[in-house]
Formats: sequence, structure tokens, C-alpha cells
Amino acid sequence: MSEFKMFCRECEKELDGPLSNPPEQCPYCGSSKLKIQTFFEETIPKPREWTRTRLKDDSKPSKKKIRHEQIIGEEKRIDKDKWVDKTRITDKDGNRYRELVVDQETGEVLRDVDEKLTDHIGHGSAKFKKKKP
Repeated sequence: MSEFKMFCRECEKELDGPLSNPPEQCPYCGSSKLKIQTFFEETIPKPREWTRTRLKDDSKPSKKKIRHEQIIGEEKRIDKDKWVDKTRITDKDGNRYRELVVDQETGEVLRDVDEKLTDHIGHGSAKFKKKKP
């Protein structure tokens, strides 16, 4: 949303009237110097936080370098178009997968998984792949 206002450059008083037909002189001080200011108002979305940390072992091959990954923050759920708080920890060396997803509005726990990483199959990138013919 934007708004235009006219002011006298000399006495700084706001002047009434349409911008298309400004007064020739300031009715307060008689100056002919006018200035027009534009005011903008915008609503910005709430800032969201999200962090990811990774522990790598450079002695491993490229796909196995990441040994521990932790994701903590706010994420938009695509299926419900809602924001959730998410904590996900993947620990390859400790063989653990931990994920906690909580609805920000209601506080409802949407997902709470704590299991061996080797048991965590069929989800996300671990979904079964179709074999090529």
C-alpha cells in the first residue's frame, strides 16, 4: 500500500488537496516550494529459522562422507500448508534416526520416530526405487 502527501518545503506543514492540482503557495507561510512524499507500508512474513549441521569424514567415499546430520527449525508442510517445528537427527555411526515434528498452531505431535537407522527404510530418499527394465 502506498500513500502520497504534500508538504511545504519551508514550514514543513502538510498541505491538503489533490496531487494533480497542487496549491501554488503554502497557505501557512506563502512559500511556493512544495515537496511530495510517498509512504509505503508492507507486511512481511514472519522470519523463520532453520539450521542444518553435518559432520563429515573425508576418508570415506563421497556418498558416505556425512556421518551425522542434524536439522532443527521451522518447515512448511506441503500437504497441509502449515508450519511445523522439526527436529531430525541422522547418526550413521551411532545407527540412530530421530525425527520429531510438531504443529506450531496446536502443539500436536505429528511425527515422533526414534529408531535404528538400519530399520528406517521406505521413507524419503530411502524409498524403494523402481528397477529399470
